Amino acid sequence: MDNNYANGMIFNPADKAIPKAYGFKERLLGLSGSRSFKQKAIYFDRCSSIHTFTMFRNLRVTYIDCDMKIIKSEVVKPRRIRFSPKGTFAVIEEVL
Repeated sequence: MDNNYANGMIFNPADKAIPKAYGFKERLLGLSGSRSFKQKAIYFDRCSSIHTFTMFRNLRVTYIDCDMKIIKSEVVKPRRIRFSPKGTFAVIEEVL
């Protein structure tokens, strides 16, 4: 996945297989605590906020609306909380 997202760009999930987080525990943990980073990205639908409490590296967080348009993309440092911008349907976290 290209790390140079522009606002309004259309996200195409077919470009790269990104696993979806299901269930409470998987959504809570996400990529957190992974030192090996075998999984490079994770997809969350219906996501109003994310955290990087137990992350050891920066994440690129991409906020997507229901039309699969990118609303915002930002780099988030470890031990932070971010609230999704208005209109966010899904969030992708990527290890940098």
